[in-house]
Amino acid sequence: MASIVREVVEMNPYKMVIAVANQKGGCAKTTTAVNLAAALSKGSKKQNLPPAKVLLIDLDPQGNCATSFGVEKKKVKRTAYDLLTNDTGEELPLMEEYLISPQTLTDSMQDAWSMRNGGKAAPDNLKVDNLWLLPSDIHLSGAEIELSHKIGRETRLREALAPIIDNFDYIIIDTPPSLGLLSINAMCAANWVMGSSSGRVLCPRRF
Repeated sequence: MASIVREVVEMNPYKMVIAVANQKGGCAKTTTAVNLAAALSKGSKKQNLPPAKVLLIDLDPQGNCATSFGVEKKKVKRTAYDLLTNDTGEELPLMEEYLISPQTLTDSMQDAWSMRNGGKAAPDNLKVDNLWLLPSDIHLSGAEIELSHKIGRETRLREALAPIIDNFDYIIIDTPPSLGLLSINAMCAANWVMGSSSGRVLCPRRF
């Protein structure tokens, strides 16, 4: 992962929006997106990489980005579905209202660790400082139908990002295993697309 982070930083020292994509499921898209976002937010003294402010966006209805941080889905009140489908007049709602903060991610990780380890206190280094998450859930699977008749449906994520994009150094977007409207939104919002592959024979054939 350190080498991948170094390559990402060297590709462009300026602001990057990266969509992690592959049509096939089981090709490590979520694993790549979550770990890349976490690594960029933490930085590396060994690699001479300073910590960066990172936004991780989950556009996969499975919602596993939140699960990766121990966030219980039943406690998530606002998701990517609400952001993309709920209009306020002709304007999208403010994206900041939909993000899970670093402190909430830290609390969720520590609670999950404690539950799996007999109630012991979580290690002090199990924390998130510079990473925000826009979560998703199963309701996002219906967004493509709800957006199908809307003008500009393929750029709604890009429009929602516009007011806050300067608040982050990197934005990482996890996508579903398809080339539907959600993946198209991710690619329209991104300036880089990272193909993810687990090494299985079918994964490289589905980029």
